[in-house]
Amino acid sequence: MDVFLFIKTEPGLAHSVMNSIVDSNSVTRAAVVTGSFDVFARIDDISWDQLAARVLEGVQRTPGVVRTESAVAIPPESLAISGPVITMPLRGATTQRVALVFASLDAGTARSAVPELVRIKGVLGLALISGKHDLILQVAGRGIEQIAGTVVRRIQEIPGVRKTSTALVLHSTPRVAAPKRRRPRRR
Repeated sequence: MDVFLFIKTEPGLAHSVMNSIVDSNSVTRAAVVTGSFDVFARIDDISWDQLAARVLEGVQRTPGVVRTESAVAIPPESLAISGPVITMPLRGATTQRVALVFASLDAGTARSAVPELVRIKGVLGLALISGKHDLILQVAGRGIEQIAGTVVRRIQEIPGVRKTSTALVLHSTPRVAAPKRRRPRRR
């Protein structure tokens, strides 16, 4: 499973926390963002048992971390969503500005809303998630005006999208390769 983390840090320590959790391989990618939390991170392809250790012992014990929240990515096929669906990549290098848009949907509308959302120009990726929001969309634009236009005139107009909240990505880390597993030596 893939998991997204929302991390609140002590004032002035967001960059330090972001770099520490990536350098320690606690997360796959991370970004410093605006909004109610300071760092947004992603852990790819982790088991249920590994998740507890990685979050509780890796991320939460990092100096400067005040609080974390987690959201598990829900595989689109588990909801029988038809049409094109792209997963949220938390992309790094781009010539455009990037924002994370957290969306809440009306009950029963995910199967119709998701295919429409992924077709919107500027949407780089999307993830269905557990938690207080239903979706995370990664949206790119030349600046805040274009991103806001995409959110207000395109995303919020999709039937079933009840509420959105936007966090601007201020800085993100490059993708980290998964740690290689050691093979036992043959004797």
